[in-house]
Amino acid sequence: PKELSRKLLPKWMGPYKIERDFGNNSYCLELPTNLQSRGIHNVFHSSLLRIHEPNDD
Repeated sequence: PKELSRKLLPKWMGPYKIERDFGNNSYCLELPTNLQSRGIHNVFHSSLLRIHEPNDD
């Protein structure tokens, strides 16, 4: 079966709005319901987040 190569998949998802800053380098993100229903927690450490820079294209 043909599967997508992990190498070709996007490295980042988003952008997502930050709902809350917990002050200890953790942020609560506003995730879509499809991610929440898959069991993805909405609190992330800052090392896992990147600032969204829009592409001019």
